[in-house]
Amino acid sequence: QLSLRDCERFGQRGCKALATNCLRLTRLDLTGCAGLTDEAVNEFSTVRWKPPGLRHLLLAHCRGVGDIGLAWLVEGSGSNDIVTLNLTKCSCTSAALKSSRDYFPHSEMKRDPGFFGFWPKPRWEHRLQIQAFGRDRRGIVKTQASYRGYCGRRYTKGLRAWKALEKATLVLQKRWRGSKGRARYRYFRAKFIRETHAATVIESGVRGSFARGKARRLRKVDQWRRACRAAILVQAAYRSLVARRYATLRLKEAQILREKRLGASIEIQRIYRGLRGRQRFRFFEAERQRKLMRRFRACQKIQMWRRCLLAKWRTDLLREHFERRQALERATAIHIQAKIRTFCTRRVYRIMRRKYDARMRIALFCQCACRLRKSQIVVYVAAAEGRHRKEVNAVCCIQRMYRCRAARDEYAKRKQAYMEYLAARLDATITIQAHSRTWAALVIFRQLKAEKDEYDARMAEVTRWASSTIQALYRGHCGRIRAVAVRDEKRARWKEMFDEDSRRPFFYNQITGEIRWRRPQDLLELMPRPLCGNCEYFEASLECSVCQEFFCAECHQTVHFGGKRAKHPFRALYDAFGKRVDYGDGDFDLGSMWPSEIIQDDIAGILLRIAPHRDPAEKIGLWERYDDDEYQKSYYYNPVSGEGTYDKPQAVREHEQLTALQRAQQQSQEHGLEYDDYYQGHARPMTGVSFAGLSPTRPTTGISWAPSSPNRPRTGLSQKSIESHHSNTTVLSR
Repeated sequence: QLSLRDCERFGQRGCKALATNCLRLTRLDLTGCAGLTDEAVNEFSTVRWKPPGLRHLLLAHCRGVGDIGLAWLVEGSGSNDIVTLNLTKCSCTSAALKSSRDYFPHSEMKRDPGFFGFWPKPRWEHRLQIQAFGRDRRGIVKTQASYRGYCGRRYTKGLRAWKALEKATLVLQKRWRGSKGRARYRYFRAKFIRETHAATVIESGVRGSFARGKARRLRKVDQWRRACRAAILVQAAYRSLVARRYATLRLKEAQILREKRLGASIEIQRIYRGLRGRQRFRFFEAERQRKLMRRFRACQKIQMWRRCLLAKWRTDLLREHFERRQALERATAIHIQAKIRTFCTRRVYRIMRRKYDARMRIALFCQCACRLRKSQIVVYVAAAEGRHRKEVNAVCCIQRMYRCRAARDEYAKRKQAYMEYLAARLDATITIQAHSRTWAALVIFRQLKAEKDEYDARMAEVTRWASSTIQALYRGHCGRIRAVAVRDEKRARWKEMFDEDSRRPFFYNQITGEIRWRRPQDLLELMPRPLCGNCEYFEASLECSVCQEFFCAECHQTVHFGGKRAKHPFRALYDAFGKRVDYGDGDFDLGSMWPSEIIQDDIAGILLRIAPHRDPAEKIGLWERYDDDEYQKSYYYNPVSGEGTYDKPQAVREHEQLTALQRAQQQSQEHGLEYDDYYQGHARPMTGVSFAGLSPTRPTTGISWAPSSPNRPRTGLSQKSIESHHSNTTVLSR
C-alpha cells in the first residue's frame, strides 16, 4: 500500500516511476494530488501488476483527471483488477462513469455527494478468486487441448508416414513381381524360339539329306555306300550337336537356378530386415509414447506445485493479516480494566476445566485399557481352565462309558421286570393322556383365538395409521404447492423502485397502484424470521424500541421484568395466526428506532442517515459524526472513502486520545507538575476503548459488542444488557 495524499508536485513522471518499479501495489491513494492529468493516469493503463494486482485507486480531488483519462484507464490492461475507484470532485462526468460501468464487474457505481466512482460489491474478494480460478481453469483446459491437439497431429503425421511407407512397400513389391514375371516370360519365350528353330533346322537337314540320298540312289546305285556313310556322318553330327545343345541348356538352367536361389535368399533377407525394422519402429514408438506420458505427468506435477505455491502464498497473506489483527487486539487489550480481568479469570477457569476434563478422559481411557487387559487375562485363564475342564470331562466320560457298559448288563436284567411293571401302568397312562390332550387342545385353541383377535385389531390400527399418514403427506404436498404459488403471487404483486429525488427505494403495487416506503406485509412475510437477540436460539416474537433488539416471549419477560426496562415500549412481530404485522410507513428517519425498521433502513442504504438528509454534529478529520440525542447513538461516515460504522474509527479514537493528552499536560502545568508525575498515583484516562473482542455471552450492561469488520454489512443493532442464564418463565401471549 502507498499513500501520497496532498502531494501537489506528484505528476506524470512519478506515475511512470510507480508503474515501472512498484508492481506489487494493491492500494494507491493519490487523493488531493493536483498535478495529476489524463496523461499521468494513462501510465497505469498498460501496467502488468503482479498478483494480486492493484485493487484500490483513489483519485479524489484531482481536477486534472477527466473523461479521457478514465477512458484510457479502463481500456488498458492495468485496470482489470481494480474494484475501488474514487473520482470524487474530479473532472469526470456521470456519462463517462456510466459508460465505464461494464469494465468493473465486481463493483457498483455510486454518484453521491460524498463518493463518486465505483465501490466494491459484497464479497468481492470471493468473486475475484472465482474469476481467477475460472481463468486458470480455462488456461489449463486450453493448454491440455493444445497438447492433445499436438499429440494428435503428431500421431496422425506418424500414421500417415507409416501408411505412405506401407503403400510404397506394396508398390515396390508389385513392381518387383512384375519385373520378375516379365523376365521369366522373356526367358521361356527365347527358349521356345531356340527349340523351334533347332527343330526346323534338323528337319530341313534331314529332308535334304534324304532327298540327296534318294537322288544319288536313283542316279548312281553304285554310290549307295557313300550315301549311307554320309547319312551316318550326318546323324553323328546331329547327335553331337543335340548333345552339345542339351549340355549347354542344362548349364544355363543350373545357372538360372543358382540365380533364383540367390534372389530368393536376398528376398528372404529383405523381408526379415523389414520385419526387424517394423519391430524396432514399434519399440521406438512405444518408447516415444512412454516419454510423452512422463512429460504429461511432469506437467501435471508442475501444475500441482504451482497450485501449492499459490495456496501457500494465499495462506501467508492470511497469516500476515491474522498476525496484524492479533497485534492490534493485543494493543487494545492493554487498556481493558477490571472487566477484562474477570473475563480472563473465567477463561482461565474454563481452560483449567477443559484440561481437567482432558486429564479425566485420559485417565478413563487408561482405566479402560487396563480393564481390557485384565479382561483378556481373565478370558485366557478361563480358556485354560476350560481346556483343563474338558480333559477332566473326557476322563470322566471314559470312566462313565466303562461304568455304563457294566451297568447295561444290570440294566438288561432289571428291564424285564420294569417292562412288566410298565405294562401294568400303560392302561392307566393312556386314559390320563387322552384327558390331558383334550385339555391342552382347548387351551391352545383359546390362545390362538386371542392372538387372532389381537392381530385383527393391530391390522385395523395399522391400516388407519397408514391411511392417515398418506393423507397427511398428500395434504402437506398440496399445501407446499399452494404456499409456493401464494409466495410467487405475493412477490409478483409488489415491485421495488427507486426515487431519485429522495434517494431511497419505494414499493409499488402493480395491481392496486398503492405506493409504500416501508415493506408491505406480503414482502415482510418473505423475509427470514429474526432470532432472539438474547438467547440467539428461539425465533423472536417481540421487538423493543429502546433496547433495539428482538426478543422471544420468555427472554422479553426475563429482561423487562422490572426497573426502567419494564416501561420500554415494545410491539409484536406476528399476529395470532403467525403472520407478520404491518405497522405502515411510520417515520423514515433516525427517530424510528424499531429494529425491524432499522433493518429496512440498512437495506435501503446508509446514505439516508448522512448529508444532505442530516447535518453532521462534528467533523473529525475526514470523518463526520451524526448524533441522535433521544437514543444516544452516534454514526460515523467518511465521505472520501465511503466507509460508515457505528463504532468509533481508529482515527477518531487517536484524535480523542491526543485531545485528552493535551488536556492532561495543560492541567499538570497549571499545578506545577510534570506529566509523568501527575499520573504516578492516578489511573490514566481510558479514551476510545473498544470492546470489539469480548464475548457476547458475558453479562454486562450498557456496552456495545458490535465488532467492526469491513466485509460485514451494518445492521445498526447493538447487543445490550446480555445475560447468560435462561430462566423457566411462562410464555407471554398477546
